[in-house]
Amino acid sequence: MRTVLERLREAGLDSLPGGGAEILVDRVRRIVSPRKCTAGEWLAVMREAHGLGMATTATMVFGHVETAAERVEHLAHLRDLQDETGGFLSFIAWPFQPGGTALAAGGDLGPLWRPAGGVEYLKMVAVARLISR
Repeated sequence: MRTVLERLREAGLDSLPGGGAEILVDRVRRIVSPRKCTAGEWLAVMREAHGLGMATTATMVFGHVETAAERVEHLAHLRDLQDETGGFLSFIAWPFQPGGTALAAGGDLGPLWRPAGGVEYLKMVAVARLISR
């Protein structure tokens, strides 16, 4: 991973988008993004990028199968890494958009989907700001 990031940096890349974070809890990731890396692996990439002087962003997609506690766990992971490295430029949260997904189609995952509306979005941003210190 470090070698790839170093090569990208040498080629002129100075920042990374933080997409793919979804919710940084492996129980959730196994359901909503089973082919993506684990929460620990995502955090390791960001830590390594920060160590090379690359700024990144952090994201959170919420309003699907996660619990309130898992949302807080996600935010705590980001806060802890920010305290360690100072490498995040921004945090972007957005409600899950179900169109064309297995969650929207029903089946095994459909009943688990809990949509987040505007008020919940504002609450999520407020909690994120409080947790970020």
